[in-house]
Amino acid sequence: EHQVGPADARGADVIEVGVPFSDPLADGPTIQRAAVRALERGTSLYRLLATLAQVSGRVRAPLVVMTYLNPLHRYGLDKVTSDLAKA
Repeated sequence: EHQVGPADARGADVIEVGVPFSDPLADGPTIQRAAVRALERGTSLYRLLATLAQVSGRVRAPLVVMTYLNPLHRYGLDKVTSDLAKA
């Protein structure tokens, strides 16, 4: 079960949720390493959507998804926008 994170409890205006990508060249080394670790642990856009659906009603701050266009194209742009809105 997911808990409300400290950022939301402290009044964050927005919470950024990163979708890992296998070739994060536009990101710095910290985000690149985080993406590699997340992918190695099985994180995917599909799993992230399920997690967002679980926590979205429990946090006050808007959740903003940050990603590369490639994962969205692979998922399907119409489907991902619909599924993100539902989550």
